[in-house]
Amino acid sequence: IGTDTQNNLENFYNVAVGRYCMSYSSGNRNIAIGSNSLSFIGSEDSIAIGNEALSNTLNLSYSNIAVGSYSLNSSTSVGNVIAVGESSFNSANSAGHSIGIGYFAGALCNNVYNSIFLGEGAGSYSVGSGNTYIGYNAGQYSSGNNNIEILSNLGTSKISNLSNKINLGNVVYGD
Repeated sequence: IGTDTQNNLENFYNVAVGRYCMSYSSGNRNIAIGSNSLSFIGSEDSIAIGNEALSNTLNLSYSNIAVGSYSLNSSTSVGNVIAVGESSFNSANSAGHSIGIGYFAGALCNNVYNSIFLGEGAGSYSVGSGNTYIGYNAGQYSSGNNNIEILSNLGTSKISNLSNKINLGNVVYGD
């Protein structure tokens, strides 16, 4: 439903609602709601809700969920990712089996697998796997694996370029 919806679409069992929704895409069993959502990609079993959600993404694997304008937009090599919030996992590179909830959560991250980002900017610009970042800008610009950081208010990430660390509100910090 919508102007140029499912334009040049290949495959079957898809639902698209919105202008240019699911245009120039391929894949089966997808749901797209919102202008340009799930466009210019190949995906299976994915859901995109929001303006340009899950669009312009290269090497997309199956079973992704993107809710919010520009969530999982313009990303490369992502699969089994849940992105909820405007621009969550936007322009992510090599991300899989991860969750980002909040505005800009996991945006511009690189080589992120098995990670959880909750809060505005959590995990944005980060590199590394197995991380859990909760709170405003927790884990932002960090590089490392298997870290846990929980921040409140406007705390600054202390994880930086380390692995196997924990930071709780900049009060409890260590291995």
